[in-house]
Amino acid sequence: MGERLQDALDEFDAACRESRDLIAATDRFRDSEANRALAYQSLVEARAMAYNLAVAPRLDHPRLNGQQSWHSHFFSLGGNCQDFRYGATLLDGRQTYRLTGRVGELKLALFQVQNTIMGHPDHRELSNTDLLDLAGPDGRFEVPISAEPQDGPWIELDPDSRLNFVIVRRILSSIADDPGELRIERIGGEEPTSFADPDAMAERLFRAADLVRYIVANWCVGLYDMYAKAAGGMNRMAHIAGKELADNVLGSPSTTYGLGSFELDLDEALLVQWQMSDTAYWSFQLQDVWSNPLDFFNYQTDLGMADAAIDDTGTFRAVVSAQDPGIANWLDTRGLRDGVVIMRNYRARGETQDPVMEKVRFSDLVDRLPADTPRVTPAERAAALSGRRVRYLNAYRD
Repeated sequence: MGERLQDALDEFDAACRESRDLIAATDRFRDSEANRALAYQSLVEARAMAYNLAVAPRLDHPRLNGQQSWHSHFFSLGGNCQDFRYGATLLDGRQTYRLTGRVGELKLALFQVQNTIMGHPDHRELSNTDLLDLAGPDGRFEVPISAEPQDGPWIELDPDSRLNFVIVRRILSSIADDPGELRIERIGGEEPTSFADPDAMAERLFRAADLVRYIVANWCVGLYDMYAKAAGGMNRMAHIAGKELADNVLGSPSTTYGLGSFELDLDEALLVQWQMSDTAYWSFQLQDVWSNPLDFFNYQTDLGMADAAIDDTGTFRAVVSAQDPGIANWLDTRGLRDGVVIMRNYRARGETQDPVMEKVRFSDLVDRLPADTPRVTPAERAAALSGRRVRYLNAYRD
């Protein structure tokens, strides 16, 4: 028993070392002091996320672990969205569970089930359920979760997996909106294996090792390169259906993504333009080269349907830059010269156009933007950032 536990811990340590070598082999690690600093932070973060997602969840009394899954800029590899409230847990396929809740002001409430923890060679998506579709007139819902089919709506588990992985995305127009309520409880099945069982803990540690490798290879290293390749180069944006990314990088099947990697000198900017569509939720967000969102608590590193300025033709225009251009729709790179732009477009109805990005000189912006582009003073910017911080502190009760 003790040998398998030690083997599992050794495997986790090996995964951490391999992940460090994988990141260190990239050009963006070697060529940038800022990216190196962020890389080491991301390596430690990957270990913390592997513990939170693969080791810590209890099977006897599961919780959706909103504070320990994707959360603000503490646990954010893979790119959590600023307007989402996340949750994650593990469910035993031999058990039956009951999920109850209230939808509040949610635009969508997506309950995505994978048959096991990411990184396992047999990892695949099982389902992606919008809980709003199950809610009654009072906004409440109750749905069973099990491997066995149930009467009426139900959410399926893999009966052969004791570690079905669940991620919940509660999607809001603004983080200040009512996120509703969500609870899960075990109501039947065999008694789960004890958390203190040596074989069970060894299995968790092996899965945590898989997850560290997955996070670093697929997210930290892979996403930036994948976006640039899909778009045909830097400072361009690809249009990718979320269902194409569900299995390999945990993308949401309910959205279409606009994905682009950028490289900008401090005297350059990106002009982003998108013709809005009829959609349940949309936003743009900046991330670093390792897939961590830039600090959206304290800086305007994102814009969405609740706070972006839209012109009379339904066009969204924004500037991505390190310098403040003095317009309302500024996406602040926080001084980073390279990173990622993410557009999420959930449940678009009808035809939707691809976002367009163009690199320009910062000094040319005044000639490139329409004369009626909404502008802000430094005092107005400071007030907006102060309000942003208060909204997030209140939402997360920090």
